[in-house]
Amino acid sequence: MKKSMMLLLLMVSSGSAAPLVSVGQASPWGTPEQYTLTVLEDANIQIQLFGPSIDTQSTTEADRHFDHQPALTTFKLTDSRGHIVAMRYFGLGKSMPVTFLNARLSKGQYQFSTETQGAAVNHFQLTLQGPSTLGSFNRQNTAVPGSWTEVYQFTLNEVREGATLKIYDGDGPAEVMLKLVDPLGNTYDLTAPDNLQWLEYPLPELLGHYRVYAKVPQKAVQASNTLAFQLGLSGAGAPRFGQLHLEAYVKTPYNLIPITASANLHGSNVLVASGSGSNVKAAGIIRVEPINMIGLQAEPLQVSVPAGGEATAIINYRPQLEHQLLASVKQVHPGEEFYLYLTTHTAYPGRLRMIALLDEVQGAEVLSNPEGVGEVQSGFHQHRIKLRATGGPVTLQGSWLPWGATATLNIPAAP
Repeated sequence: MKKSMMLLLLMVSSGSAAPLVSVGQASPWGTPEQYTLTVLEDANIQIQLFGPSIDTQSTTEADRHFDHQPALTTFKLTDSRGHIVAMRYFGLGKSMPVTFLNARLSKGQYQFSTETQGAAVNHFQLTLQGPSTLGSFNRQNTAVPGSWTEVYQFTLNEVREGATLKIYDGDGPAEVMLKLVDPLGNTYDLTAPDNLQWLEYPLPELLGHYRVYAKVPQKAVQASNTLAFQLGLSGAGAPRFGQLHLEAYVKTPYNLIPITASANLHGSNVLVASGSGSNVKAAGIIRVEPINMIGLQAEPLQVSVPAGGEATAIINYRPQLEHQLLASVKQVHPGEEFYLYLTTHTAYPGRLRMIALLDEVQGAEVLSNPEGVGEVQSGFHQHRIKLRATGGPVTLQGSWLPWGATATLNIPAAP
């Protein structure tokens, strides 16, 4: 179950657009931005850039140019050996879509980087076409519009004491509002720094997906704001784990039957032993996805495993049953005797107790026991009832207890 800590920052899949920011090196906190492009298979990859030029006249972008000196943004894609695959330069100009790359790339990882020289901030969008994804695995600069918007996300696969979320800004809380939402949906208010320093917030010891939302308040001087985020692990301790105990049962309305089963836990298959169950090293919010078996289905469940503690997840498989009412005739004459069959089919090979009951009759009289007590064996159970038609169409309703199932059958009168 042990996995490395992962950051999923602005993960972009093929066909979707990513809003990115490149901050000029003349700014007190401008640094080159680097993203990892993962090509999933040998294929033609197209990278489109919208607004790669620094356009201070645009009404849809928040580009800035703080002085009268030149400003230039370099876009570069390199392969795993550092060789340049594509490189373009854009200075001051009008925003428009540009094809940055349209070429066949081999499967693997590439680095897409941006660097802005001069006192400028360049906002642009990147769109991928082809079997690939783009993600930032170190830090991310992002622009903040005037409404609550998700600006940063990451996933923790290990619990580490002392892990922090780091925020970098120079404008402070008067210019931007922030909140963090943890995997359980709890919300934490964050404060942006105003001194061009990294401000750290401790993260809860909780596995799962986190999201950061930002908003420019109404009284802010600036219409938008640029922030940097980073996950702080340098002072974090070693990964900590707890113990998850798994049990599996066939759940019927009247008992629980221990069963050997399999479940998927965050991409790893685990065998759950019948009776004693199984123990797995884990921590945080764990999603347990049972693997369905013949005639049995179970719903996924989530369990919180405290670091250094214990938790139990119980998988309940429910038999999949099919109930039917069948008659020995397709139409009836007055006084005609016929048989009704209350049948149950299942692919589950075990035995299941039930009561098959004819509980509503119209247009006929019952000539034998309307209630059949028995078991489903070898996937089948049937209760036969003899009836006599009294005239007109016949309507019959059967039920199966304690399974909560019902069925209705209408038999038309013969012409």
